[in-house]
Amino acid sequence: MLGKLSFRNAKRQAKDYCIYFITVIISVALMFSFNSIATSNDISQLSSYMASFSKAISGISIIIVLVMAWLINYCMRFMLEKRSKEFGTYQILGIEKKSISNIFTLENIMIGGMAFIIGIALGTFIYQILTSIIMNLFNQPYQIEISFNIKAVGMTAIYFFGNICFSIIKL
Repeated sequence: MLGKLSFRNAKRQAKDYCIYFITVIISVALMFSFNSIATSNDISQLSSYMASFSKAISGISIIIVLVMAWLINYCMRFMLEKRSKEFGTYQILGIEKKSISNIFTLENIMIGGMAFIIGIALGTFIYQILTSIIMNLFNQPYQIEISFNIKAVGMTAIYFFGNICFSIIKL
């Protein structure tokens, strides 16, 4: 029942969540593409001084993680304030605060999960474009191919869902 209510509410709030959803997709895509570049064999094999380049890309990924943490926290607070009357109505109807909190948490996890999947797909293409640009800068041949870096997916998942959990706990 709680899951149905969460799903129905997420559909009703889709217009409000749209900007949040698109922004999170772009954040996940950028984070995944930078993590893929940092762990890429093609980039690391360019030359011996490229190890520092991978570290710089990892540093950029950390900046993206921090910006994404702020963004997720801000959007969750905004949506919580926007929906305060709705949650007040739920309390008047007798739904416990813990259940209301679970509804909000499930909605954010569902939206985050969808954004993560779409962001990984978009990030794969961004990774290919960035890798092609980097390889062209060093006059190295590069053929665009769809590859899936599980280490980058894992890093992105840890960063992203860690940010969501931190934001939920902080609320």
